Amino acid sequence: MLILDCENPASTLKSISGIYGIAAQDIVAFLKAFDIEEYYEKHNPDDYGDRVLTAVFEKECNVKPGALDYVCWFHLTRTLPRNNFSAGILPLSESLDIIWETLFTVFKGSPHCKNLADLKSQDAISERYESRIKRPYLTGPYAVLVRDVAFRVEEAGVHDYLAMPETLTDICDRYQEIYKMNIFAPLQEKLVPCIIKFGSDRKIGRTCIESALYYLYVLEHNKELKDSANTCFDGQNEKVLPAQIKSIEFVNDHSSGRK
Repeated sequence: MLILDCENPASTLKSISGIYGIAAQDIVAFLKAFDIEEYYEKHNPDDYGDRVLTAVFEKECNVKPGALDYVCWFHLTRTLPRNNFSAGILPLSESLDIIWETLFTVFKGSPHCKNLADLKSQDAISERYESRIKRPYLTGPYAVLVRDVAFRVEEAGVHDYLAMPETLTDICDRYQEIYKMNIFAPLQEKLVPCIIKFGSDRKIGRTCIESALYYLYVLEHNKELKDSANTCFDGQNEKVLPAQIKSIEFVNDHSSGRK
């Protein structure tokens, strides 16, 4: 069974080795020797770095990838400490009420509860919020291929989901705009950053392999973790089943500098 697992550099290298049937040390030797900037200067290829790297790797090492059985993905969020995701990872269409209940739980007994109830009834939170609740194909659930992305969000150019999921961020921003009170910081204190690893055969194409190989190249050359070194999972309004979940990891405190 061929599985792509980018939980860490070692698992990624092991996965690529198995997928191509090539020794790990040969992969590392190629990555060390290859200079993608130099290659672009000489050949000026009209394609992204991950695709260029993979094509050259396959040609020089005379290998072809095997067909993946499934890919491991990492769903990033911030949630209540007792959440065991017993219902799986839900799309926003199924989790929106749970998100609001989380807010009511955190601020139970405070004046914020009435304000939050009023705010929920309006649904006019943000353009992003409205577009997602009105368009099921935008409700996820989403995940990243490379776990490292969770801790290198500025390099990767993604939202910091461990600091706060986008929907909760939008609600906090709208709350402050209307009521002139900050609920982001106290909410962040009550929630914990969480990474849920799951397996799926929904997206098992070449893109995943290209991103994983480019991730190894980035690490080998100490470069920034740009978007070519990662790809994303989109559940397209279908939940990740509990049986697909491999681990639930509550990581060390990961808070943004926002107050």
